[in-house]
Amino acid sequence: MKKLLIKTCIIGLISWFGLHFSGCVGDTINPCENKRQIGGSFTMGEHITNYGGVDTLLVSDTVITDNVVLFRADSTYSSYEWKIGDDPRVFTTKEVGLMFRSPESNIPVRLIARWRADKECFPEDVGVDTVYKYLTVIDKRDNPIFGTYIGALVTNPTHSYEVEISTDLWFDTFYLKNINEGCEMSNNHLGIRLAYKAISFSEDSSTQIYINGCKNPKGWLFLSSTGYELVGNYSVGNGSQLMLETVRTKEKFVGQKNN
Repeated sequence: MKKLLIKTCIIGLISWFGLHFSGCVGDTINPCENKRQIGGSFTMGEHITNYGGVDTLLVSDTVITDNVVLFRADSTYSSYEWKIGDDPRVFTTKEVGLMFRSPESNIPVRLIARWRADKECFPEDVGVDTVYKYLTVIDKRDNPIFGTYIGALVTNPTHSYEVEISTDLWFDTFYLKNINEGCEMSNNHLGIRLAYKAISFSEDSSTQIYINGCKNPKGWLFLSSTGYELVGNYSVGNGSQLMLETVRTKEKFVGQKNN
């Protein structure tokens, strides 16, 4: 790395005014000080869009079938060259979205990133990097988030109840039961979106279907890395009908897996 040092010193003696002054004008200037060497890197995970139109990227090297998996370069490069698994295509965009229909382990994901090398600040910069990661796809019905959980709201920790997340083995239907006590929802009439160890839920705004007692819960539940603790942040409405909803209350559920 090269450094450019500029220092101008002025020493003066003005005898006829009886003044003497000295000093330095200017500071050390390093044109490379705020620069960082570019390297190839990318992020991958499930790209979930819920009924509220909110896009969320759940970063993970494990995903479930039938979800869009997004591969996104972490920087803006001059060119991109993606090779993903045994897909014969070579992708050349900053982001690539693919859907996997069948379970598969250790799918190689390769990005070759190229950029204009900065030889002035980084003499060893060659302007290209090759990065590998590996993706695992599991059947969505084998999602470890399915099960029952005993827990409570942080606003009422002494009152515990059971929450169930389940699936129909024959039909593509998922259920979230009792997130509000007495409330059962499914993705047939509510905006449930599954990801690996995660579930998003909200009302289907296109049909305005509302379930009495549910108070229209919206939010996320996440299974911990250990596979036993379920933590969720969500909000509920205040009316008995969707159209009467005016105020939402934030809630947080914490539970332990019971099966």
